[in-house]
Amino acid sequence: MRGVDELRRRAQARAIEMMHAAPEKIEPLLAVISLYRHLERIGDMATNVCEDVIYMLRGDIVRHSHS
Repeated sequence: MRGVDELRRRAQARAIEMMHAAPEKIEPLLAVISLYRHLERIGDMATNVCEDVIYMLRGDIVRHSHS
């Protein structure tokens, strides 16, 4: 899920830039940061489910073999 992780990092950095430029928007931008954090976590959980299904179906442990 490296793509989701990178998306969260970029969105957070952009939101922080926007907070500096427009302090009146801090609260909604914090909500955006929280949203991206939750989406990243959902992506991590989906990856875990997929890895478990592969193990149950094929017996292959793919959890530690990301390439």
